[in-house]
Amino acid sequence: METQIFESEEFKKELVDLREKARQCNQMQTEVVRLKEGLKALKKGMVDVVVNDNEEISFVIPQSKIEQQDLELELLFENMMNAFAYLKIVNDENGDPADYTIIRINSAFGKIIGAEKKDLIGKKIFEVLPVEIKAEFSWIKTCGNVVPKEAQTQFEQQISFPTNKWYKISSYSPQNGYFAVVMSDVTQQKLAEQALRESERSLTKAQEIAHLGNWVYDIDAGNMKWSDETYRILKLPMNDCDITPALMRQIIHPEDLEKVSKTVRDAIEQSAPFDLEHRIVRTDGEVRFVHMQAELTDQNGQSKQMIGTIHDITERKQVEFELRKLSQAVEQSPASVIITDVDGKIDYVNSKFVEVTGYTAEEAIGKKPSILKSGNMPPEVYKEMWSMIKQGGNWQVEFENKKKSGELFWENALISPIKDTRGKITNYLALKEDITQRKLARRALNAMHVRFEKTIDALSSEVCIVDESGKILYINEAWRNFYKQNSSSNTFPQFNYFQVCQQAADEGVPEALEILSGVKSILDGEKSNLSLQYTCHSKDKTIKRWFVVSVTSFESNNKKYLVFAHENVSQSVLREKAENDRLIADQANQAKSEFLASMSHEFRTPLNGILGFTQTAFRNAKREKLNVEKALEYFKEIHQSGTHLKALVNDILDLAKIESGVLNLRIEEVKLHQVVESIWSNFEQKAIEKKLELENVIPSDLPFVKADRNKLAQVFLNLIGNAIKFTETGTVAVSAKTADTRIVVSVKDTGIGIPEKWLKHVFSKFIQVGESYVTKTEGTGLGLAITQKLIQAMQGEIWVSSKLGEGSTFSFSLKTSCKEQNEL
Repeated sequence: METQIFESEEFKKELVDLREKARQCNQMQTEVVRLKEGLKALKKGMVDVVVNDNEEISFVIPQSKIEQQDLELELLFENMMNAFAYLKIVNDENGDPADYTIIRINSAFGKIIGAEKKDLIGKKIFEVLPVEIKAEFSWIKTCGNVVPKEAQTQFEQQISFPTNKWYKISSYSPQNGYFAVVMSDVTQQKLAEQALRESERSLTKAQEIAHLGNWVYDIDAGNMKWSDETYRILKLPMNDCDITPALMRQIIHPEDLEKVSKTVRDAIEQSAPFDLEHRIVRTDGEVRFVHMQAELTDQNGQSKQMIGTIHDITERKQVEFELRKLSQAVEQSPASVIITDVDGKIDYVNSKFVEVTGYTAEEAIGKKPSILKSGNMPPEVYKEMWSMIKQGGNWQVEFENKKKSGELFWENALISPIKDTRGKITNYLALKEDITQRKLARRALNAMHVRFEKTIDALSSEVCIVDESGKILYINEAWRNFYKQNSSSNTFPQFNYFQVCQQAADEGVPEALEILSGVKSILDGEKSNLSLQYTCHSKDKTIKRWFVVSVTSFESNNKKYLVFAHENVSQSVLREKAENDRLIADQANQAKSEFLASMSHEFRTPLNGILGFTQTAFRNAKREKLNVEKALEYFKEIHQSGTHLKALVNDILDLAKIESGVLNLRIEEVKLHQVVESIWSNFEQKAIEKKLELENVIPSDLPFVKADRNKLAQVFLNLIGNAIKFTETGTVAVSAKTADTRIVVSVKDTGIGIPEKWLKHVFSKFIQVGESYVTKTEGTGLGLAITQKLIQAMQGEIWVSSKLGEGSTFSFSLKTSCKEQNEL
């Protein structure tokens, strides 16, 4: 039903009438407002009332009034503080802005350009601008950019000519092709901003230099603000973290957190400032010391703020720590420390001074060090000291001083000036060491040294002391007398002991090399001493003398010294030599007697055999009882006895040739395995009979040796024959190996062995080793003696190692030849 009412024609008509009445009402209201405004202007004399033919009322401003208003506006425009310009865009042939025609400007704008207003109106601005500021007026184009967009812009620009001022420039376009520019002088504001920024930079730099940051804590809001230096001190990313009290608690060292928290709480509760030092832990783990100060401010009774500073005092703390260490070191120093002013009055003494001198610190301070004078030092010493230290130098001297008790004591003093940063002397420092005991020890040492020299001079041995380089530092009286007796000079020369030994070694004295080698072992700590006998001749080479040199070492001041003692043992050597010669002659006679006895037995046995079997064979032949088989048996025995007799004679002849020096050797390149193979068949049958293993393990690829092939074969015959002879079970082996430039050959058996006491007699002449512990074997005892002589004649060496009951090993070495293996 309601919808039908709203859609009826009557309702629509009434609605149109209502709208028309409303429009008329609005017009009437507007007219009433216009009339009211007109009446106000009329009362002020600004307008006249005009009624037209239709009785319509209008308000008209008189021409005089308009001219007056224009004049007032023009005066207002000219006297504006802000510069104003109304410009028209001048386009180039492409339709792009190229210049701007000045339509209207005020005087303030003309001053900026530096020209009169009358000279600018109607002109193009880039034509009238001075050359020196054309580049700076590129901002005009920026202002003109508002025209095609019918927009507006605002920016700041510095214009250096002619006034060098800053302007706030606003530009807008009232109609297309035109734009207006308003310029406000903001130079003072800019300078204030720059000064503020410079002040902030200076403050920031000062904080950075001083490691002093500032912060603000809004207690009600629970947030904080930090300066840049605070970030640097805490080593946090600048403006990249939430600054809260919780973050600060994380940075404070755990051991200092409770102390800092309580201090801040107390300050807030009591509205009191606080001053606190504590540690922080940076994000990289580094611990630093900081000093924090803060006080509370009331923001108009609304909220409380805590404003404070944080100062990095780590370096100061380190300096304080070093100073404490230095102070403790000085106070606990084993040396007396005295500091005086420039007049020599004592400002400070340490505990050691009190202990040594007996004066308390209170008694010494204010006095001069002369309270310690003993009166025993020459006055010149003190004068020279003051002259030196006043000139800035150091002075060191030994003083004999006097304690408070009157007891004399010695001090070694080093006195130095203390200077300020400008080099001016402000104090004097004396470091003094009590050397009384050292002085007494030195005197005792000097006395002992005198006694030592007298004792050494009383020795019959020639004694000298040298340093590690061999330089002779001291010789005793015996050495000086020996030198005088064997030299034309009366003065003992300064020479190097080691160089003398080396010179003697170069001249072919073997003992000199042994002395040098022994000395090196002592200096290296491998030996503690050395004793060696050597020989020397008199100046005319007619007298031979024997000496024994004994070398020991000692250390002093971390340096090693050597003591050489040379004792003349010529008389004892000659006596011993004479006794040895007599013993050797007796032994030779004894050996010859034993040898002749042995030889007579050895010769008699085969001769008896030969004669006996010959007589038997002759007698049986006469009786016609000698058959062929029996005769052959007799001839065999006769032949064996003759062979043994021949070998005996040959051994004696060989030994005689060797000892008489008429043995002729034919040295050539020889292969060892070939020599052994050539004689091997001589031993095979005997080894089979004794059931022995006979081994030849000499490699065929060994280098050649230098030897007489036949004499080498004789050596192998002797050694292998002996090994088989004295071995009942087991093995006889021949081997060889290279050793540097030589080849070592070994003949090893598993025989009866040789007792240790007999080993030194193995190669002796006329002695058959083992006579007392083994059944007598066939032989003269010359085989090994001849073998040794042959090896030595071929420039080789021979030795033996043996153990009773386990066997023996005879070894010898020969030089290798440079002949190649493929030359075989």
